[in-house]
Amino acid sequence: SEFASFWLYIKILLCILIFYILKTLLYVISGFVFGKTKETSDYLLNVFIFGQIAGIFLLPVMVLTTYLNNVNIFIVGVLIFSALYSYRLYSGIMYATSVAKISMYYLFLYLCTLEILPILILIKVFRIMSNC
Repeated sequence: SEFASFWLYIKILLCILIFYILKTLLYVISGFVFGKTKETSDYLLNVFIFGQIAGIFLLPVMVLTTYLNNVNIFIVGVLIFSALYSYRLYSGIMYATSVAKISMYYLFLYLCTLEILPILILIKVFRIMSNC
């Protein structure tokens, strides 16, 4: 029913919102602990700007996917998002190693805990939800 779909949408929206709030808090706390608050706030601004750019690029893809119901347009959207996400990670790594002078060990820990692990958890959750 439409009511159940609406509540599913609200639940997904809340989960995404809570995820990003917790992730941002983790960034701020880790920046404070390691004495890199300015670098952390610069990185968070960079992530915010990339999110806005991704939204601009993906809005037409979303509209086309909704109304044309073509899987190829969806694949193009996933490719655009993947390219933007990869570029964001690359620029973050370059910033962390050159400007912030963060060691490769901490960078590897960051990538594993705040970038790769949430993606793996989302994949697992979607697989579990699709089997219901």
